[in-house]
Amino acid sequence: MSADLLDASNSAGASKGREIFLTVWEAIRPKIIIAHGSGTTKDLGKLLGCRLPGPPTAPGPPISHTLNSADVFVIPSLAPPAYNRWSSWADEHFCHLSLAVADRLKLYHMVATR
Repeated sequence: MSADLLDASNSAGASKGREIFLTVWEAIRPKIIIAHGSGTTKDLGKLLGCRLPGPPTAPGPPISHTLNSADVFVIPSLAPPAYNRWSSWADEHFCHLSLAVADRLKLYHMVATR
């Protein structure tokens, strides 16, 4: 659990996790990132040097933030008990999210093949 990372005995794990993420980020430069949960979103924003929007609280279009060459989509937490609060509209949201991701990837492909 993320709360366990605050324990002093796990402090090296948190810093190693950030180091691993940044190494992977630099190596592959993902076009799409999906961040789930407000804690993850805040931490990711700090790592990437930006302020990301919070996750949606109701059904609707996906929330995203464009950062350099990546689109960061923010969704509510997938972990219970937080997931239980939005599970009634999760399927609809995942459909909208998958269409938005596919659309962005098509756009990247069109630009890259010009």
